[in-house]
Amino acid sequence: MNNQQIKEWIDDLEDAALGYVSGYPDPLRLNAAAASIGLRELLKTHAIVPRVPSDGLLVSMAMRNNHGFGLLSESAKASALIPMRQIHEEVVGIGFYRHDRDTKYKAMIEASENSPELSQSESNEE
Repeated sequence: MNNQQIKEWIDDLEDAALGYVSGYPDPLRLNAAAASIGLRELLKTHAIVPRVPSDGLLVSMAMRNNHGFGLLSESAKASALIPMRQIHEEVVGIGFYRHDRDTKYKAMIEASENSPELSQSESNEE
């Protein structure tokens, strides 16, 4: 879904909402109005990301990660794209991450920050 399609979808929902407000109490229009308001609020804090990344997106991610990506051999480029695809899977919710596990993952960070082993290894690096 591209930005134009999203805008058209929002416009359709707003048209349905206006129809309801102007005196056509159609339940479908009411639901569309609620969806429009909810979608607008959601888009203030969230992005719509395709589940399947384009090759261009993966290359862009790899270049951001390794600015010398363009200088790599073809096999090294292919290898560099694997973790980019895995990161994308995490972002779109088809990797290990699930919203309902967010607290568990945050606790892992806190546990490692309070770990004596981590504190000791950090002091050895100094």
